[in-house]
Amino acid sequence: MKIFVFAILFTLFALLVFIFVLLKIIKALYKLAYYDFLTGVYNRRYLAGYMQRLAEKSEAVCCVMLDVNNFKQINDTLGHCIGDKVLKEIAAILQKAIASSDMRGFVARYGGDEFYMVLHTKNKFLVKPVINKIKLAFEQFYFFASMPHKISCSVGYDIYDPAKWSSFDMFERHIDKLMYKHKGTKLFMP
Repeated sequence: MKIFVFAILFTLFALLVFIFVLLKIIKALYKLAYYDFLTGVYNRRYLAGYMQRLAEKSEAVCCVMLDVNNFKQINDTLGHCIGDKVLKEIAAILQKAIASSDMRGFVARYGGDEFYMVLHTKNKFLVKPVINKIKLAFEQFYFFASMPHKISCSVGYDIYDPAKWSSFDMFERHIDKLMYKHKGTKLFMP
């Protein structure tokens, strides 16, 4: 009888260990699937899924797309290690700008040196102070990090309303055009 009880307890313990390990694996897979490995912010896959869920709920948000100007110059002259540090700092700046605003939102690395911010507001004029915080943070980073290259971004932003746009892909092309329209203006230039 004691062996039978011991066998049951051992089996239950083994099952609990298995479930614990399985949950750890699921958490690691989720992180691999939806987070950018370099910056720690969400990735483009997460962004696409999130926007799909918003479209299904017919919920409008403000999207901000940022592209680091002349980032290739940083990588080419300072090396990819420094370039990676700059990308991490940019991600942190964007997260802090959202956290210090009164809006819910998140940052996603869109690809390369492009980032996306999703802000839960239907008023794009409320986004201007967030962009100004980013501008100030870029200027401070350039100054305090003693970067030999000026760090600036081009920005495009608009309201994504699923009722107005037939797909998020069409909206992405729209906001991309807005961003590249500002590429020459060097919106964030210390």
